[in-house]
Amino acid sequence: MSLVAGLRNGALLLTGGKGSGKSTLAKAICKEAFDKLDAHVERVDCKALRGKRLENIQKTLEVAFSEAVWMQPSVVLLDDLDLIAGLPAVPEHEHSPDAVQSQRLAHALNDMIKEFISMGSLVALIATSQSQQSLHPLLVSAQGVHIFQCVQHIQPPNQN
Repeated sequence: MSLVAGLRNGALLLTGGKGSGKSTLAKAICKEAFDKLDAHVERVDCKALRGKRLENIQKTLEVAFSEAVWMQPSVVLLDDLDLIAGLPAVPEHEHSPDAVQSQRLAHALNDMIKEFISMGSLVALIATSQSQQSLHPLLVSAQGVHIFQCVQHIQPPNQN
């Protein structure tokens, strides 16, 4: 499925390692949507939300999605989503406060996406992440409703 088809049907996930250009590509897609479609763009820098209280993160996301719905056609960009809704680095940390918050946030985000980005709306979602596996399984589940209709892995530029 193409990038455009992923956006048309709701959500696009761009994955890649640090420095691969996934955030740059996501911003370029948002700029193109703004320039060509007069789309409103809501960018959420998830890196800046890391370490914040769950309620504050949820409020930030709710405001972004609400604004996007109000101003549609819109694109919501969740940059570095795995930093706030990811899996713990090692299994021993799965019950840590950060992991519990990440799980709660994944549930809340899943609900928000279902509410705000429906097949009939003119709101698209772009998220960036290190990998599909670094996100909470609720967001990338192989069963049930798929949030991300298109997952595109970005290879880092050749370092030669």
